[in-house]
Amino acid sequence: MDRKLIASSLILLLMAFPIVETAVAQTQALPGVSVDDKFIYYNEIIWTSKNPADVGPTYLSNQNGTTLQVTVQTVTGSTVQLQKVLTLRNGTTQTETELDEVNSGITGTVLLYAANLAAGGLLFPGSSELPYTINETSIRAYPDSYRETNHITANNTGSEGSSVAYSVMDLYFDKQTGICVEYFLKTVYTDTPNQAYTQHLELKSTNLWKVSNEPSTSPSVNPTGNPTTSASTSPSETSPTTSTGGIPMELLYVVIIALVAIIVIFGLLITRKGKPKEEKLQPEPPKADI
Repeated sequence: MDRKLIASSLILLLMAFPIVETAVAQTQALPGVSVDDKFIYYNEIIWTSKNPADVGPTYLSNQNGTTLQVTVQTVTGSTVQLQKVLTLRNGTTQTETELDEVNSGITGTVLLYAANLAAGGLLFPGSSELPYTINETSIRAYPDSYRETNHITANNTGSEGSSVAYSVMDLYFDKQTGICVEYFLKTVYTDTPNQAYTQHLELKSTNLWKVSNEPSTSPSVNPTGNPTTSASTSPSETSPTTSTGGIPMELLYVVIIALVAIIVIFGLLITRKGKPKEEKLQPEPPKADI
């Protein structure tokens, strides 16, 4: 057996192991923000009623037109710790800290999602219990840039015993960073079925790119409770680290390398085993003298 060929095949297999480790790590969805990144939102809660005699809650007057500043404190794998400072209309502030797990979505926040998600993919790639699918990826224009923006809508009916009759979410988040750029959540409660509360968040500024001071003019915004469900993908949606079948390219390379190495070793073994033994030539008997 050719020892050099066997050694080369073993080296190929050893080279595949770190690539496998990298490919497995890349299957986890990760955020696209860093420590000290900031994003500031305009926040409001819109109250509506089908009954003209209804009067809106008085507490909303101090919560409409508020400012929410979010700062990234730590980033550990797929988990981000955020500090939120809400400034009310009367000038008082409310500060709290929350965790955002972008791979599984178990923390339930709406401010941050995984980076580089695409239309047709899951909003939370690591969760089978939250099968929200991204409807579309479109382009939003800003003063000095164009940003790819993911859009998702979801209708939820309240569970038995819940105070929520149903809710409708309409969400837009930046594809590259994963931060929310606009969010609507319309909620109807069981005890006031004629009334609806719609929370609206809109990004006003961030250190990551220049955001227009004008209200968003995206034609897809639909906080009325009848969101569109079309799905579309631009030609640039395919991630460069993923094959068209959804298999990471690094893992595909590993499989090819391993198959080549196995075929080489197997071929050498078959060749060695099937090689005929050399027969010793018998000397010709001496010719008799005539």
